[in-house]
Amino acid sequence: MCEISIKNLTKSVDGHHIKWYCLIALKVQKGETMEQREIGKRLKLARGSISKETVCNAVGVTKRSLEAYEQGTRAPRDEMKLKLANYYGKSVEELFFYESELHSE
Repeated sequence: MCEISIKNLTKSVDGHHIKWYCLIALKVQKGETMEQREIGKRLKLARGSISKETVCNAVGVTKRSLEAYEQGTRAPRDEMKLKLANYYGKSVEELFFYESELHSE
């Protein structure tokens, strides 16, 4: 089952109230987003045969957190994204953004 959550936001700019709608997430099983699932696959692929313990010690994250990132049930914070990308010798964009997002600008 999929669910799209949309939030109505209001912002005051120069005394005018502006309304817009923000797509919060496309939710699938257990609340993870499709993006998180894809990121998890990319992280697991980047780790390859390196043990989880080795990665955890190198970047300063718990094994439980790394497993959650790789399963797509939790997204790493920006600082951790940078640490993981550097450790794996990849760019943040390669690991954490869809290919179409990279070329849309």
